[in-house]
Amino acid sequence: MAAAVMLSTTAGCTVAQEHATTTAPATTIATHTTDRLPTTRPREIRLDGLDPCDLLTKRQRSDLDIYESGEPATVETLGDAPGCDWILTGESSRLVAVTTEGIEARIGQGNPVTPVNGFPTIMVIPESPDSCDLLISIADGQYLAATFTAASSWISPSPCDGARRLAEAAMHTLGATSATTGSTPTSLEDTEPCGLLTEQDLDMLGKLGGPPLRRDLGTARSCNYNIDNHPLDIDLRTNVGLAGVNTAGPVTDYTVGGHQAKVWISSGGSCFVVLGVSPSSRVDITYITISTGEDPCALARRVAELVEPRLP
Repeated sequence: MAAAVMLSTTAGCTVAQEHATTTAPATTIATHTTDRLPTTRPREIRLDGLDPCDLLTKRQRSDLDIYESGEPATVETLGDAPGCDWILTGESSRLVAVTTEGIEARIGQGNPVTPVNGFPTIMVIPESPDSCDLLISIADGQYLAATFTAASSWISPSPCDGARRLAEAAMHTLGATSATTGSTPTSLEDTEPCGLLTEQDLDMLGKLGGPPLRRDLGTARSCNYNIDNHPLDIDLRTNVGLAGVNTAGPVTDYTVGGHQAKVWISSGGSCFVVLGVSPSSRVDITYITISTGEDPCALARRVAELVEPRLP
């Protein structure tokens, strides 16, 4: 029988295992040499007044196999910053909204790693190999800390893989919230591809097969979704505009809100919608399907209508 789970709001999370309860490391700052951290961000997303427990939606918790609500925490090691803990048998997750210092305060104490959703990120490994911290620079003087802890005997993602999945989910929520409540970005460089669709948008579009995947494809900043078992890609391009569309198939020109657009269907039945943002930038929406007899562009056009008001 598993021991009871206890939570400290000023120390670390507690990870329950069979026949034993062990306390995972707190969100700490271990010493690791770093060379240089990128300083550019897609845009600023402020954390002031934010409740970290709101950063994982019900759908995201399900995708992460988290079936309990978060517990508020106060993290002394990060200036009494507000945090949230999700405790499971064998593993725990923590998000902390740090608003008292920027990530530059931690340079020299971690390793730069692949940015999370395009935002500069430091990986900090506490003394225990069972835990991993990611610090994401999302605004001047602020960062988001994501910690994942897994008991060494428990089958789960590696600590740093778990921390990245946690951070990506939280950043998607932050980006989507900013897209609907914040100001419109002034350029496509300031736009986060995984922030253009909100949780409500995704519920309306269909069944989502896992969390979105943020990646870079060539010169495009991309977000990939699985909708009803079909890939949906949103690619932001800042080196070519609508005039750069070059395809052999017939192309239809139309207007979406205040943006000119082009749409066409590939020989394989997939639909492409391209929204022009400026003479040298655009948004490509691709919905890859196998011919089903239905209009393959219905969903791609709907996505274009949803993201268009959030574009520069």
